[in-house]
Amino acid sequence: MSWDILTQLFESMSFDKADAILSELHSPWGVALPGGHDLTGLHVVLEGSLELHVPPLAPVRMHAGDIAFLPVDRPHDVRDRATTELVPVNALPCAEVVGRNVRRLRHGGHGERTRTLSVGLPLDISWRTPFLCALPPLLLVPGDGQRPDPALAPLVHRLVEEVELRRPGYLAALGRLIELLIIEMLRMKADEGERDAGLVNTPEGPRISAALAAMHGGVDRDWSVSELAGIAGMSRSLFATRFAAVVGVAPHQYLIRIRLQYAAQLLRSRELTVLEVAERVGYRSESSFSRIFTREMGIPPATYRKQQWEGARAGRRDDGMHAPPESGPAVRHSQPATRPALSGHRVNQR
Repeated sequence: MSWDILTQLFESMSFDKADAILSELHSPWGVALPGGHDLTGLHVVLEGSLELHVPPLAPVRMHAGDIAFLPVDRPHDVRDRATTELVPVNALPCAEVVGRNVRRLRHGGHGERTRTLSVGLPLDISWRTPFLCALPPLLLVPGDGQRPDPALAPLVHRLVEEVELRRPGYLAALGRLIELLIIEMLRMKADEGERDAGLVNTPEGPRISAALAAMHGGVDRDWSVSELAGIAGMSRSLFATRFAAVVGVAPHQYLIRIRLQYAAQLLRSRELTVLEVAERVGYRSESSFSRIFTREMGIPPATYRKQQWEGARAGRRDDGMHAPPESGPAVRHSQPATRPALSGHRVNQR
């Protein structure tokens, strides 16, 4: 997998919109999360232990210091032990709102305590999902039973501190820490060969990755399937079939999505007009760009830009304006909260 692709993906994600839940759970407890939302998320065990089950994988036991990353919000459950009955997350008592994008949950009985920090990161542009789906459904980085891996421990410590204290600027700090934590986890797994469980889990995987890298490096180019197949060293028909199987969508649809992904990033700035954004991502007219953007996003690019600017201004006003947490120990949990193959000759379909 080309990690430059991950760089571009992360640059377009809105980490400042992450929701954090600090939970204190006492045995017996169990929570079923339905998944299906446009989220990517983390579970960090701060104290105690739990069982995490992300079907179709086998359940895994997590202990203090362990961190789980779910690239896509799949149905999963967490509980103190395998025999505990699960409660749907929407049947839990409402979590206490203690700050903007920060909640606190207490749940369970009177037994052994487990404390967790869970983060849900909204994917407000849902067409990122096919690339994330190419990653393993669960990436787990174990700690030592008390603390996270030394490479991650400082980030986790600062993340928990920001969530608990919520000092001025904490939302910006949360976003940056979460981004660094996920990137570092992916790097660690890549070093361990974990990426073989993702895009490159087939013989064609590395060649598909080469085509992906080319598309990401030239979003303004009118790629043809034949050109991409040549980069991948495959026949046109085999490439189209394997690309859809590995990535989840056909090449032309993936190109549209990364174009709009990059366009959304550009629209969040004031430096370019909508026409200039359209040209940067390979569209020769503002009307064709607006039509595709509206179809995929549900709103025109100018409206998207306005909403992003207004949201950013509101975030700056609200950030740091909440009262500090009450004295005493803090508590923490866990709610993380196909297209057909190409028939035409050009990947870019306007």
